[in-house]
Parts: sequence; structure tokens; C-alpha cells
Amino acid sequence: DLARTLHNLQADVGEQTGIAGRFLRKADDPWTWMEIYENVTDVPAFDAWLQRSFGDYSPNGIYHSAESGVYYLVLIN
Repeated sequence: DLARTLHNLQADVGEQTGIAGRFLRKADDPWTWMEIYENVTDVPAFDAWLQRSFGDYSPNGIYHSAESGVYYLVLIN
């Protein structure tokens, strides 16, 4: 299930990068979630790790990052 996948992804992010993430779900759409990673001091390294690891959670998903440090992750089962 999606919540379990997000919990597992964020546990790995925290363990591997030291950055604790959190997520929110859109109240009127149970399929829309937002992940939040704060205090990322080395954006390029974090971006590279997240991009490499994302496929472990959603092989068919979409990953995109912007230079501003905003990440778009679309999990597809």
C-alpha cells in the first residue's frame, strides 16, 4: 500500500542521508501525497541519492528534481 511504501522510503532516506522526511496527504484526494525534506544542506548529494534509490520503491515511477531543491516523485504500482 502507498502509505507503507512512503514510510519505507522515508526510513531509508533518514538512515542513509541523515535527513528526516515527513509526508502529508491531500484531504480530498487519498492518492495525492507530498513528501517534505527540510534542512537539506547538500542538495546535489541528496538529489543524487534520492534519484538512485527511488527506483527501488517505484520502478515505473517518475522522478524529477528542480534546481530549487523541489522534488517530484510519482509512485506507480
